[in-house]
Amino acid sequence: MSRRRGLPAGVTGDEGCSGRVRLDVRRAAKVVATATNRLRATTGACTYARTIRIPATVARGPRPAKLVVSARFVGNQRLLPQRSRQVTLRLA
Repeated sequence: MSRRRGLPAGVTGDEGCSGRVRLDVRRAAKVVATATNRLRATTGACTYARTIRIPATVARGPRPAKLVVSARFVGNQRLLPQRSRQVTLRLA
């Protein structure tokens, strides 16, 4: 999963792009995988990219698995914590 997060006016890349992003993968209400990643400064924004491996036992079943991925910026000295919109994936 990769995303880009813009910076508010008056915040530089060095100030705003410090910190981590936590990724959670859920099936139904159960968390099946988590990962954290550092933010990287790009022109006017912060980016992150992470590959998350899903256990085979999660993908198996009579119906395709529906997974929901959510990202949460945990905050830093200049920016408050923030959640991204959730992304839904279907495994066939």
